[in-house]
Amino acid sequence: MLSFFDSPLEAALLLSRARRAVHGVDTDRFACPRTERSHRHDVSAPRKQPLLNLLFGRFGWNEGQNESFAYTEVDQTVEAGAGYSGTRWRRPVDKIGLAVVTNAIKRDHQNYLKNGGLGFLLGDSDLNYGRESIVESYYNYHAWRGMFYAVDVQHINNPGYNRDRGSVWVGSVRAHVDF
Repeated sequence: MLSFFDSPLEAALLLSRARRAVHGVDTDRFACPRTERSHRHDVSAPRKQPLLNLLFGRFGWNEGQNESFAYTEVDQTVEAGAGYSGTRWRRPVDKIGLAVVTNAIKRDHQNYLKNGGLGFLLGDSDLNYGRESIVESYYNYHAWRGMFYAVDVQHINNPGYNRDRGSVWVGSVRAHVDF
């Protein structure tokens, strides 16, 4: 399946589809309509494989000349990842996965932030620009019926596109309940 998205909402729906695939829900029945109103464009190619229950990729871009107002301040993104079910260790609903993402902002956006401009998430002046790169791994544990717990670790290089911030490790624990 190859999908084209023209809005942040449709991109969010892609993430929802990926999450549903990680939880074992059939994602082929969800579809996103194409609209002509937006300046964001995304291409995705989630694909189930016999060895890895889920392979996914995403490429998105924005012209960088409009104020960001939803999701995050990203003008260009490339993402790839893989997920694997726990069938081998007798936990078929559990999932383990790895994703790699690299994000960028366009020159106009960089200059705006470097000159003191504020975005809804970014803006600390004196931007020493660098691509933001993220490596994420997770384990999703199926506890009981619709109850899931996940442990997640991310390494973020140049958070907020600023090299002066260095890199950071982020860990999280999540709970998810399906009703």
